[in-house]
Amino acid sequence: GTRLTMRGIILPAFLVLFLCCGALGTNLQLPPGTSALSEGIQFWWGIAKHIVVTDQSEPRKIRVFAATLPRTGSSSLEVALETLGYNAMHGAEHMAHAHAVRDADAGRRSVDDVVQDMEQFGFDVAGLDLMHHQWRWAVEKEDVKVILTVRDIDKWVNSMQPLDPLIDVFRMRPYVWQFRLYHVIHLLEELVANITATSTPYNGAIKDHEALKAGYHRHVEGVKSAIPPSRLLVYNVKEGWEPLCRFLGQPVPDVPFPHVNSEPALRVAIEVSRWVAWFSRVIGVLVLLSVFVCCFRPRRGKPLKSE
Repeated sequence: GTRLTMRGIILPAFLVLFLCCGALGTNLQLPPGTSALSEGIQFWWGIAKHIVVTDQSEPRKIRVFAATLPRTGSSSLEVALETLGYNAMHGAEHMAHAHAVRDADAGRRSVDDVVQDMEQFGFDVAGLDLMHHQWRWAVEKEDVKVILTVRDIDKWVNSMQPLDPLIDVFRMRPYVWQFRLYHVIHLLEELVANITATSTPYNGAIKDHEALKAGYHRHVEGVKSAIPPSRLLVYNVKEGWEPLCRFLGQPVPDVPFPHVNSEPALRVAIEVSRWVAWFSRVIGVLVLLSVFVCCFRPRRGKPLKSE
């Protein structure tokens, strides 16, 4: 009869996982913004990649600080800046440095130390979401330009709501076991607490629309009042290339301005991440089952030779 072996269970399971990852990987080279599905899969793939990989290039000096609240066009700004030749730390790239940002938030390290680390990894744009609240670092840096992104406040509040299920998903196994993602999860929670200026648990605070609006105005007015106008661009990504390039002293590229990481794309990323979490559990059950079968299946003795 057919015998159930470890190889017979594990190999097909990992083949399925490999094929699924391959299917995700086919979206990696698609132009940004082709669809919510491809954007969402790119978002998840970037996180999966940076769990174990840290990109590094030639050291640079921070030239721009993007004081961008999440969901104010920061992903579109990141792609635009990279089109202009900058290297911005945003999204999945935060994973390798999230613990350092938390250390700076807690006073265990200076912001200067964290910025120097970023420069050694080749970044020349800081801020962008998870470090936006450290914008005061740039006040005395006369050679650093500051970009403050703004958008319609009601649309911004609505677009913040998917962060709640996103954090819930990344609290699931196996994500919660990852050291880098662990710090990103806590940074997201602390980010919501910083914006709303409340000790309410993140999933309660993010549903408090009035607290979010107050935090938005507090952030915008704080940056505008502290950064000299000559070094500050108050910017809505709907304005496109012209004001951004004029502020940075760059020529306008002959490509459309990028508009990425829409709310539908974020919701796709959440569902893909949820599916991967459940699939990993299936793999775990199959591995345990295969170990059980291999350890406890009856062994057949050799047949006796007949005289």
